[in-house]
Amino acid sequence: MKKIRIAAASSDGLVVDSHFGRAGSFYIFETDEEMGDGNFLEIRKMKPICTGGDHDEKQLEKNVEMLCDCQYLLCAKIGEKTEHFLESKGITAFELPGYIDDSFLRMSRYLSVRHMLE
Repeated sequence: MKKIRIAAASSDGLVVDSHFGRAGSFYIFETDEEMGDGNFLEIRKMKPICTGGDHDEKQLEKNVEMLCDCQYLLCAKIGEKTEHFLESKGITAFELPGYIDDSFLRMSRYLSVRHMLE
């Protein structure tokens, strides 16, 4: 069964509570295609790309490169331009704040419905 990696922008590893551009930590989980329980793999520390309203484009590229092995990203908020940049690198972002387990479940349900409609 194919493995899927999910990055969660979180301050504590329990809750998706960080804006993508302000996140300093991404918790990486691995699961299977059925999106069962995610197995925690590691924390990836990154320099936030958004500081005081300014966006560091080079840092954005570095951060996305550090997440390039993930297929999905969960965050509390993300800008449209950044979301499109992630998509161009094969990463689908979801704004799903809340407990990580709940966010996984909501993402899984959405993907299941989308797959049925394709």
